[in-house]
Amino acid sequence: MTALAAAVAGASAAAVVLLVRPRAATGRVARGSSTLGTTPARPGSASRTSNRRLSRTGPSRPVRVGVAALVLAMAAVVLGPPLAGGAAIGAVFSRAVVVQARRRRQQADVDRALPDLLDLLRIAVAAGHPVHRCIADVTDRAPEAVQPPLRRLVERMERGSPLVPELVTAASGLGSLGPALTDVLVASAVTGAPLGPALDRVAATARDRRRRSAEVAARRLPVTLLFPLVCCVLPAFVLLAVVPLLVGSLGSLGH
Repeated sequence: MTALAAAVAGASAAAVVLLVRPRAATGRVARGSSTLGTTPARPGSASRTSNRRLSRTGPSRPVRVGVAALVLAMAAVVLGPPLAGGAAIGAVFSRAVVVQARRRRQQADVDRALPDLLDLLRIAVAAGHPVHRCIADVTDRAPEAVQPPLRRLVERMERGSPLVPELVTAASGLGSLGPALTDVLVASAVTGAPLGPALDRVAATARDRRRRSAEVAARRLPVTLLFPLVCCVLPAFVLLAVVPLLVGSLGSLGH
């Protein structure tokens, strides 16, 4: 029974790794030696020479489902159906929590990277490029957090999709200010309005939000440090400083 319980524990650990591990990872992009304004005129032409597909990592869905079913069956044999059902519900809930936390981290990464993307777009606009050319030029040079939606946008434009609907679709992947950014891009592409001042306004808002987010994280840091302080530093201090004194005192009292 002990060996079977150990097998269940090992299978559960493997299942947690397989079920929680992210499936998509953005690979690094080989950046060309050309600068903004010297790339080919066709939008996104550099994407044909760079790897723009998301590399798939981790097991496929059938493998993960099979592992989860195997672990559930073993847990039902060892622990009984009620406990196995409770463990399955807990595993599903834990995965949902992990996925939600990962999405929040990705959203925060995109929001932090958006001011840098706006600076790159501002440089491309200052070079006199149209909207589609600006997007194609900055995609490979943008921060990694915002590259996936830009790559999908450029690839669809290369396949002949209209710019305006694709910009509206890409807004959800560019963070909380994505709709504001795509609105100014659409307005410039449709009406020919100057893009630089509108980008400056969105960039100012993005920098202000990034600064406030950094201030909130800095205020949260002391609370975050309480866990290692209480669970690691204080017990180590008690074991290394207080316990030897108590042992020595008790020993002297015994004599």
